[in-house]
Amino acid sequence: MRLLAAGMAILLATLSPALPFEDLQFCVAAQQLAVAADKDVGIWIDRVTRNAGMSVACDSKLVEFTRFAYIGSLSMTADWKAASSS
Repeated sequence: MRLLAAGMAILLATLSPALPFEDLQFCVAAQQLAVAADKDVGIWIDRVTRNAGMSVACDSKLVEFTRFAYIGSLSMTADWKAASSS
């Protein structure tokens, strides 16, 4: 147990704090992620959800992930509607 605590103390001492992105750095990183995400367009995430891509608007600092759900309207219960709107 003492060895584990010593190992954790060394690990925590060597970790540096996370630094925030500059706006331009964030924009470049988000756009690169969007290019990679667009390669997954059309892939089914689960039995009812299909990936439809990602878009980035750097000026408004907006990242949008698009998904399509293919389920019958009768299966959309009040619980489902409440969960999907949050």
